[in-house]
Amino acid sequence: MLLTGDFVGIGALRFDTTFAANTKLWHAGITNQSGHSEDRLVLLFYRDRACATPTATLSIDGTDVPLALDLGERLAYSQGIAIGIIPFGTFTNTSRSVERDARGIVAYVHETFGSTFRCEYDVPLDPNVAGETTYHISLGSYRDITSGRVYLKPSAREVFMRYEPLVPHWARAYAFDVHFDRSSGSLMVARAGHTIS
Repeated sequence: MLLTGDFVGIGALRFDTTFAANTKLWHAGITNQSGHSEDRLVLLFYRDRACATPTATLSIDGTDVPLALDLGERLAYSQGIAIGIIPFGTFTNTSRSVERDARGIVAYVHETFGSTFRCEYDVPLDPNVAGETTYHISLGSYRDITSGRVYLKPSAREVFMRYEPLVPHWARAYAFDVHFDRSSGSLMVARAGHTIS
């Protein structure tokens, strides 16, 4: 398999990999964030299919680049990649949208890296009533890549929501909080139990 292309700021990229004749792609699913920018965002990196590859070479503008791997790591090929992020910070003017029905909020939607990030709730959330429900996150055509529980606590000043991922199991380490300020309309998102300064 050969991947080539020109990348702004990098140059001409060539990535060659070799597979055994009987190599099959397996369902890969969502990948552990493994600490990448975990103080700044929740990263949802989904791979529909993947397989290990015993050899690969990389060159940039014709210069070979060594592929140094830590002990225990392996090279892999992935296809059907979708990326979503839940950035931490305070947001005053967002392009995100909330879908509602007569009972409350049924979904939260925004565009991320060219695909639609969608968080749907099993039971609609009423921003004026404390409660909890299960949520499911989809990226583009990849449905329910992760799910968990969301806990809502409204007050006169704000609507507080804690999202606790449950599936896959490792995602439980990536709970996050959302604070919606009723007067300003601003939204603050942070790792669970932390604040944004």
